Amino acid sequence: MSEDTAIVHAGTDGAGTQPGPVADSAGTLWGTSDPVEVLDRAQHVARALTGVLERNQLYVEIQGRRHVRVEGWLTLGSMLGVTPVCVWTRPVDRDGARGWEARVEARTLDGRTVAAAESQCLRVERRWARADDYALRSMAQTRATSKALSSALRFVVTLAGFDGTPYEEMQGVVDATPSPPPR
Repeated sequence: MSEDTAIVHAGTDGAGTQPGPVADSAGTLWGTSDPVEVLDRAQHVARALTGVLERNQLYVEIQGRRHVRVEGWLTLGSMLGVTPVCVWTRPVDRDGARGWEARVEARTLDGRTVAAAESQCLRVERRWARADDYALRSMAQTRATSKALSSALRFVVTLAGFDGTPYEEMQGVVDATPSPPPR
């Protein structure tokens, strides 16, 4: 056991009160393993995030639901010390479907991986049929980034009143309406 690891044993603290949950809170993004504290802290972050997403138009409305763009997911990750790391990209050529795929891991600043995702961008998509390779490669990374961050942080976005599915996953699925202009 490392020097900075503490174990809390069940029982009373001598004053007759019960201690909090038995867990190493350093392993969470929230600095606690108490679920009530986690939700309180997540709601605090969600309130701050809502203003940023709305002021900076970091979402797109699709069929009445607000989907957060990758910049919004990056903002949330920054607020919590979670950053995307592209692990690899590679070309795809399967059954005539050519393009790029990427793997991105969401990591804490101390290097722990808290989520990961893989995504593709293919020439069979109407928007990408004639694009340069670098653009498809970049979009594969963007999609994997929003997916990895959303896998770890989706509940905060939903607490903020937005849909948990990243906008980049919705592209080409349904028509989008632009975000309202800033207030």
